[in-house]
Amino acid sequence: MDTTYRELAYRLIDVRATHAPTRARRFIDSHFSGEDLVLSYLNRHGRCAFPKELGEAMDVTTARIAAILRKLEGQGLITRELDDRDGRKVVVRITQAGVDFVAKRRSEAFDYFVDLLECMGPEDAAEYVRLTEKAMDIIADKERAQVERLEVKAS
Repeated sequence: MDTTYRELAYRLIDVRATHAPTRARRFIDSHFSGEDLVLSYLNRHGRCAFPKELGEAMDVTTARIAAILRKLEGQGLITRELDDRDGRKVVVRITQAGVDFVAKRRSEAFDYFVDLLECMGPEDAAEYVRLTEKAMDIIADKERAQVERLEVKAS
């Protein structure tokens, strides 16, 4: 492995580790995990899903999904009801309050990122978005390849 890539990897890790958790970082992280992620998933995928599907999409345990769903249901942001087709299964549905919550959080995130990108300037902002898209595509490709290898190994 090229020394330059190792040095860059250390810098990348250090940037994340040396910057103390800020309100902004917690704000960003909260939009891509836990309750917000479940609500966003439901909002984007037909407004309903099975708990197992949510757990797989978020890559979390069934216990974690159960805790998230309990909290969201208590806040009136989702409902859980028996599936019409298979009464043994529970289907999770986002409520109108949940849809409104997602819209509000998305608007807050949008405003935050607009401000961040404006601070970078047009060229750096465009480059940052391009590189983020590229990194996410590479990560997704690597994860797909890993799943395929595991499936081949299992068969």
